[in-house]
Amino acid sequence: MAIAGVFIVRWYNARKLERKREELELQMKKEQKEKLATLEKEKLAKEIKLKQNELASTTLNIAKKNEMILELKNMLVLHKDKFSNSQRYRSFIKKLNNSVKDTEDWKRFEVNFKELHEDFFERLLKKYPTLTPKDLKLCAYLKMNLSTKEIAPLMAITIRGVEIHRYRLRKKLQIDSTKNLSNFLITF
Repeated sequence: MAIAGVFIVRWYNARKLERKREELELQMKKEQKEKLATLEKEKLAKEIKLKQNELASTTLNIAKKNEMILELKNMLVLHKDKFSNSQRYRSFIKKLNNSVKDTEDWKRFEVNFKELHEDFFERLLKKYPTLTPKDLKLCAYLKMNLSTKEIAPLMAITIRGVEIHRYRLRKKLQIDSTKNLSNFLITF
């Protein structure tokens, strides 16, 4: 009996030890999964931050380029009488206008924006189908929380033009004047 008792105790302890080892293995696997999930979240957060910085940088570069071009155009308009050849003057103005309205800048911006805010345009168009491409462009800039002053050179219009466009967009989106348009689009 004593020998059988020893074997039973040893068998019981071996089973108990085996269960404890299995529990530790499960706990280690769970902790490993949690660490991997945390690392993945951190990696995604870094990627998002990088994309946001890239988008902001692209936007800033486009704005600076357009500001410079508009400034050059205004200088040419002021000194129009100093051009002996009016056709050459019109050619300069046309080239400046074309470079401000360059669609490549918007396409680059749009690609970066869509990577960051995947289905923003689709959801916006689904809910408000009357929005024009220019409205969508303004919505994207407002979602980035850009000011009217920052948006003006990006859209190659005056500050007053942006204000008017914001007013019309507010009507299309059926937002009353007590709500902030940028906050609405940021949370949309």
